[in-house]
Amino acid sequence: MQLLGLRGAVDYWRIMREYREGHRIDGLWRIHVKGCLGGVAGRYGTSDLAVFRQIFVHQEYKWANELCGAAAGGLIIDCGANVGYTTLYLLRLFAKVRVVAVEPDASNFEMLELNLQRWQGRARAINAGVWSRRTRLVCGNFGEIDLQHWGRQVRECDADTPDSIDAITIGGVLAESGYERISLLKVDIEGAEVVVFGDGSEEWLGRTDAIGIELHDKTSFGPATEVFHEAIRSENFSLKNSGELTIAIRRQSSGSAQEGSSCT
Repeated sequence: MQLLGLRGAVDYWRIMREYREGHRIDGLWRIHVKGCLGGVAGRYGTSDLAVFRQIFVHQEYKWANELCGAAAGGLIIDCGANVGYTTLYLLRLFAKVRVVAVEPDASNFEMLELNLQRWQGRARAINAGVWSRRTRLVCGNFGEIDLQHWGRQVRECDADTPDSIDAITIGGVLAESGYERISLLKVDIEGAEVVVFGDGSEEWLGRTDAIGIELHDKTSFGPATEVFHEAIRSENFSLKNSGELTIAIRRQSSGSAQEGSSCT
């Protein structure tokens, strides 16, 4: 109740009971969460409830409170936004932040748009995959890791591949945003971080003040942890872990983020 409010807690435990009792329910569920007008929506029979639990119950991004005052009026880029729960959590936490949420999977993206429809002035959803250069990508479950909705991956493909999507770069998102810096970069892209933090990442890494990334080493992309740490080696980040996340926060970012703001 402290985290979700009374109504939200009742919603959450009702839906948890339905899952535990094995009820076959199609369609959407909705949980009322303090600070999220209209509630938070998810799909029965998917990984959505597990993601909701990670973000709103286990508070996986509670560490972001450390950024209050420096990042509250800045830019957040959510790479691998899934259905938008991390985006919603950060929109609630920071009073004036703007979030660009990028998600490649069509079904996840539909839910992302639904969850962000009341935040259109502060959040933008993009149906694309994050990559190191502009190209075309195909999205799906390729049998490497989790086959649920939270495990969607991307692969580079020919331009005429059916159902392919655009690849966008973090540098490109930053340039189009009108901001000078990225206050927080969230990355959960199922192994493609090897590509993103490879050649060309120096273009935007020096203008990034904090990173929360889930590193995936056991995919065909290769050792993500090694590539990430090599990419940030010359940057002035302090590192720590929070659950499955590796957190990198720039030690000195004088003038790097908009100051004078506070968390909600």
